[in-house]
Amino acid sequence: MPDTTVSLMSPQTSRLRLRTLIMLRWVAVIGQAATVGFVHFVLQFPLLLPSVLSLVGAGVLLNVLLMASGQSQRLLSNREAASLLLFDTVQMAALLGLTGGLHNPFVILLVAPAVIAAANLRRDVAVFVYVTSVILAGVIGLYHLPLPWRDAGFAPLPPLYVLAEWLAIVVGGGFIAGFAGWVAADAGRMETALAATQDVLAKEQKLAALGSLATMTAHELGTPLATIHLVAKELSRQGQEDPHVQEDLDLIVEQSERCRHILGGLAHHKSTTEATVVPLDALLEEVVDAHRTSGKTVMVRIDHVRADAPMPHVRRRPEILHGLGAFVENAVDFAFSQVEVRARVSEWSLIIEVRDDGPGFSSEIMSKLGEPYVSSRSGGLATDEDRGGLGLGFFIAKTLLERAQARVEYGNRSRHMAHDGVAGGAYVRAAWRRAALVVEPGDRG
Repeated sequence: MPDTTVSLMSPQTSRLRLRTLIMLRWVAVIGQAATVGFVHFVLQFPLLLPSVLSLVGAGVLLNVLLMASGQSQRLLSNREAASLLLFDTVQMAALLGLTGGLHNPFVILLVAPAVIAAANLRRDVAVFVYVTSVILAGVIGLYHLPLPWRDAGFAPLPPLYVLAEWLAIVVGGGFIAGFAGWVAADAGRMETALAATQDVLAKEQKLAALGSLATMTAHELGTPLATIHLVAKELSRQGQEDPHVQEDLDLIVEQSERCRHILGGLAHHKSTTEATVVPLDALLEEVVDAHRTSGKTVMVRIDHVRADAPMPHVRRRPEILHGLGAFVENAVDFAFSQVEVRARVSEWSLIIEVRDDGPGFSSEIMSKLGEPYVSSRSGGLATDEDRGGLGLGFFIAKTLLERAQARVEYGNRSRHMAHDGVAGGAYVRAAWRRAALVVEPGDRG
């Protein structure tokens, strides 16, 4: 849910469009009118028809006025949305009061506006709408007209049962509204987290595109630069009477040579930025390369089912580079001295595991790890200091790898496994079907 410290009267924008409330109210008034007509004309139960239809007409009139404003597409502020939902709550309570109060089987509809508020408005606003519906439920429980019935001698229900009906509205309405609010808040956090994931992926793809552009630039500029360098070098060898001209020629030769080295480096960079298929060891070395200077030992190990098996080639995808890189970065941050990136290749699968010898994941966050806004640095929900204030690092890495068809698992390793590479600490394991990532020799082109 959004921040609850803002005043109820704040114009902070809600997630509700005016059109949405208009459509919901049309559904409500049509249902109310149909129910009233069926009860009065088909079942022939006595109703105060003018009063009941006046209340239904009030909903129709409000909708007509709102539609005439021509602003149905705009987002409502919390105050505006709360006002409209309170109108619906009061209108429904008045209808129920004229038709039996809490004895009316449609009394559950009294909490419908509170549920809508919980799913779309600030928490304090939603609580205000819910409390209003509870108070009105108590009022119509005490003051209401008899339930319409053919038998004029219909016995009223005992007061204790009416109290139980009111408590059912309080508990049931609170549970439904709370659940709707929790789901909406969780969906909002997930939407924000996925948007951040898309942003990270877009940046990775942009970097890959820049690598291709750099390679093309190096290729296109190589020929004219070589010509400039050759001509300048030839003129410099001939010697010039004016020492200033000779000095300028030497400078041109020197700088053109420097440009050739830069363009050569860009062209060489092609193997790591443009290539879509690379050896597995090259991919893992690229992932860990930035952490070699961290002061901790970062190892890469590849196990094959068959000792004579060649090094497999895999698809170099931005999702995989960023996802594995984020897990390695996290392992380096928490490791005491060692981090191991270990790949196991079989005829059916490829598993890449990042291990560290640190304290491991705490038990408090183990069940929540992988959800957005959860950080191992804070031991729970992320603070503003965790990964840019969002605590999204682990979630983004996991999501990107899953988009690349990986199955991601994580946990803590026991200390007795010290003979198997890194001892103790945490591990994150990404597993692929071999066909999903490995490019076989006949498919490399």
